[in-house]
Amino acid sequence: MLIGLLGELEVLDDEGNDVTVAGAKLRALLAVLALHVGRVVPADRLIDALWGDDPPAAVRNGLQGLASKLRRALGSSDLVVMRADGYALELPSEAIDVGRFERRAAEGRAKAAAGELDRAVDLLAEADALWRGDPLADFAYEEFASAAITRLSESRLALVEERLDIELQLGRHQRAIIQLEELVAAHPLREGFRGLLMLALYRAGRQADALRIFREGRRLLGEELGLEPGPELRRLESAILTHDPSLTPPAASTPAMANGAGSHPGIPQALTPLVGRDSELRDLMGLIAEHRFITLVGPGGVGKTRLALEVGRTAAEGLSFGGCLVELAPVGDPAGVPAAIAAALDLPDPNRLAEMIGERDLLLVLDNCEHLITAAAEVAEGLLRRCPGLRLLATSREGLRVGGETIWPVPPLVPDDAVRLFLARAQASGVAIDLADNQDEVITDICTRLDGLP
Repeated sequence: MLIGLLGELEVLDDEGNDVTVAGAKLRALLAVLALHVGRVVPADRLIDALWGDDPPAAVRNGLQGLASKLRRALGSSDLVVMRADGYALELPSEAIDVGRFERRAAEGRAKAAAGELDRAVDLLAEADALWRGDPLADFAYEEFASAAITRLSESRLALVEERLDIELQLGRHQRAIIQLEELVAAHPLREGFRGLLMLALYRAGRQADALRIFREGRRLLGEELGLEPGPELRRLESAILTHDPSLTPPAASTPAMANGAGSHPGIPQALTPLVGRDSELRDLMGLIAEHRFITLVGPGGVGKTRLALEVGRTAAEGLSFGGCLVELAPVGDPAGVPAAIAAALDLPDPNRLAEMIGERDLLLVLDNCEHLITAAAEVAEGLLRRCPGLRLLATSREGLRVGGETIWPVPPLVPDDAVRLFLARAQASGVAIDLADNQDEVITDICTRLDGLP
């Protein structure tokens, strides 16, 4: 069982299925126990967290009843145990995403201390990727969660700051600039992020912008707190003004593509077999052999991404540099499209994508372009003009409408394939369906009403 606190409360069973924990007090009890996993939380402390200063007369009976309900919700009487005068959640710390976050963070810091900076960056990034939103988001206004929310939020910011510091030590200042700009905008009084952004801008040849960031920070500190920037930030400003040699960037760690090794992550394998789509695969494989830019279009849920990954993997097998998936769904700022492509290819400078890809035979799958249409179109057109060996396979709810694009609408599944997919997903979730009871007609009707959408 896995429990998530780094976002809204999430509970998953051993197969990865959602476990429903209903009721505000029941969810709060689980959250408190998960924050102290493996340790006894005294009953008085639980009562204070759940009922505050005005508990009912029979509150201990109420707490005992909640614990029983939680055992039933989690599907095991062994997970919530009573010891002495309290309760404990009997799970390993790794079962809670907070525990996994703290462990990956500690491992990353140990690698950084040992000088293994590339591995440190990977581990710190893995730790940050565990976050799904604000910590304990369901309990933002609950007093019992206040201290934990503050501690976890600060831990994440410190970890992100450490990772970006290491990125700069590795000479990856170009890649760090976009994220640092967002972080400074979100946390304008945090001098650590501001200093890293100043350094990254300076190393990118943008001295004036680096000094502007300092002036903006000084103004904000003065207006908000009546303070001057700290000594480290002031020393960095002086060093930038005098072009101090200590600010010279180290040689960037050369990504695999730049030196010809071609070890970018590639297009991931699907976890489940593709159901149907035989004719669609044949058509698309023929198209991609003749056209360099194809966009799969259709409504959400029609299966664009699944089909693109299948086609992309097959087509990439014949290319010397293979293929790579670029997930654009998490990118909120149109300016972040080049950075997303650079990150997927493990390239240090999003401003030099065309130069670094060069004439290499490579297929990029640009997934979920619809909210970044204009930016994605501009980047795609620019890369195709300058990189003769590049092929693009995009997914979007509408075409990008640029020169050389072939728009291919993804149809719904045919009825027989829709039923096969329904049965496969039902069986995977542990549901037994007996088609002898004429349930096939019911399933066919369901798939028809859903227009064959997967």
